[in-house]
Amino acid sequence: MIKQLLAGALLALILFPACQSNPGTPAPAATTPLQFETRNFVKHYCVNDDQCADFNVFYLQFAENSPQIVRQASDLIRARIIAGLEGNTTVPFEAALDSTGTRFIDDFVRMKRENPDNTMGQDIQVTSNVLANTGKLLTVRIDFNTYTGGAHPNSASTLMSFDLTQNARELAVADMLQDSTAVLPLLEQAYKAAKGLQAGDDIKQLLLGDIETLPLPANIGIVPEGLLFVYNNYEIAPYAVGGADILLTWDQLGQSADRKRWLE
Repeated sequence: MIKQLLAGALLALILFPACQSNPGTPAPAATTPLQFETRNFVKHYCVNDDQCADFNVFYLQFAENSPQIVRQASDLIRARIIAGLEGNTTVPFEAALDSTGTRFIDDFVRMKRENPDNTMGQDIQVTSNVLANTGKLLTVRIDFNTYTGGAHPNSASTLMSFDLTQNARELAVADMLQDSTAVLPLLEQAYKAAKGLQAGDDIKQLLLGDIETLPLPANIGIVPEGLLFVYNNYEIAPYAVGGADILLTWDQLGQSADRKRWLE
């Protein structure tokens, strides 16, 4: 399970947005920035001082008196964490963390028993950060970082933006971008610059063989400065090229995005 974690996490981060909250009866909207704290779930096991397995998940805990709409967003965020960890999304969040962490430790102990010459430790770390927090909008970033053996560590990220005026609905690309085709040339130039290419260079030299032009990434989120576009490792390019965080400001986006709708 753990060896395929990040591949599974990336797939979960791409596919899971299809699982939205049920529109149902609209819940009362939040009207002020949300109150929250970051909590930490840890499992730790060492076979000796140098060989340890660490399972470390930082997650958001919103105030207990938060409106129902905030609890709905929290449930979706937590479900995305568990899906990214390939855990059990049908049980309560803390129970899912515990069972996933226990399985990770058990896999580590089994690996050490079967491969006593392996002297490496292993770790899984998940961090959660609020990038935008208004009465209308909540944007959260979740980062998964793992090392479970192999040539290199792995990572994957997800962005979630919620409309707090509409039952904590997770925003789709069409909600954030009026004209996605107009944004692609801006993204391509920014991506080239991030990877050290000149404006006139062929971007295909960076991309996986079956990708001809730069697509929108699976993860887009609204932040105070504009829109953040996150390309994960292996999403469009080989591991050696790496992922990329591309910020396009509201000025750059122009008519393609509506700042006032979300931030005023």
